Amino acid sequence: MGGNQTQIEFILLGITDSPCAQTPLFVFFLLIYIATLVENIGIIILVQVAPSLHTPMYFFLTHFAFIEVCYSTVISPRMLADLLSEDKTIPFTACMMQLLTFAFFATIECHLLAMMAYDRHVAICHPLLYVTIISSRVCWQLVASSYLFAFFSAIIYTWCVFGGSFCGPNRIDHFFCDIVPVLKLVCSDTHSSEMVIFAFITINAVGASVVILLSYISILHTVLRMCSAQSRARAFHTCASHLTAVVLLFGSAFFMYLQPPSSHRSLDKVASIIYTVVTPMLNPFIYSLRNKEVKGALVKCRTRFFNHWKYVRQRGAPWCAGTILQYLGKRSKAGTETWAKFCQDSRASGKGLIGGKPKMEIRGSPEKSAQLLDIQALHVDNPTGDGKLGSQGCRKGQQQLQRWSHLCFMAHMGIRCKI
Repeated sequence: MGGNQTQIEFILLGITDSPCAQTPLFVFFLLIYIATLVENIGIIILVQVAPSLHTPMYFFLTHFAFIEVCYSTVISPRMLADLLSEDKTIPFTACMMQLLTFAFFATIECHLLAMMAYDRHVAICHPLLYVTIISSRVCWQLVASSYLFAFFSAIIYTWCVFGGSFCGPNRIDHFFCDIVPVLKLVCSDTHSSEMVIFAFITINAVGASVVILLSYISILHTVLRMCSAQSRARAFHTCASHLTAVVLLFGSAFFMYLQPPSSHRSLDKVASIIYTVVTPMLNPFIYSLRNKEVKGALVKCRTRFFNHWKYVRQRGAPWCAGTILQYLGKRSKAGTETWAKFCQDSRASGKGLIGGKPKMEIRGSPEKSAQLLDIQALHVDNPTGDGKLGSQGCRKGQQQLQRWSHLCFMAHMGIRCKI
């Protein structure tokens, strides 16, 4: 890429040049973008806080939702700004970076869909070996290799598109810097670049499609041999949402990229809107919110939140480590009467203890809970013999109190703890 080309500015013609349609389109696509962010970030948070979703399938889904957020953010903000702005120019370097990041996230998305299909294949066809084959280490290796190869592919795409000479028109008939519209503006011969781009798209998109196809052929063969109709219905339901996401993404991508440049028509913008704007918004619905496990985890988290909010409103905030440590810190030089005062205050307030034990027992053995959380066990022997707490005793007491308060709060939230 020549140094003088960095001074080139392109003009994005956008989705439409009709002034009357730009404002409604801005509102429409803004709502889609906000929904995309809320849905995908919500899926990421839900998977992190719900222990029942800590499985390889939802590990891949978390990365998939993260990629959808980044993927949409690369395109939508610039598109929304151009809908309301008369100046639609984009510098050469900005256009190049947009294509690089777009190609990077789009390639990862293809790989993740293939990984999810393989995960379903192992879960349905080899359930007894699932934990061994799809281990945590294997999941991280698959995702890391996908990121590395996607970055390498994105560099190749960007070099092939922007490595030529731009000496003619600078109007890009698109709403973002995509491969095909920018490649049309190159003055030099682009045949070799087109072949390289076509080869890498074939490796990434078609290769991922082959993995998905083979996985579902094996799944179909296994499901049809199942004796239980309920098992077959459950397997088909699990795979149906993934197949819907695959068809939406790969169908529009194949229409856009796996055809000669001379064959591209005005429908290219429609196909691009589907896989860059609409699909990231629909995927959380078709892939996650239709899943019973996700809906169950969502209901549990909502119930815990409202129960906690209701408890705090009615009884006041439960004892927490910060409150107890602050209480103890103000009286760190007091004698053993500090502990008696603490027990007395706790019983009087009724917010944390009854008879020296927490109101809500930790799930597990009640005897073990009483033994661990008995307030008498929190007494610290007087190491100095003068009625005052030594520094070592104070630290020990703080650690024990912190552990007690944490376990009590976890029990209140309904989170299962190991005793």
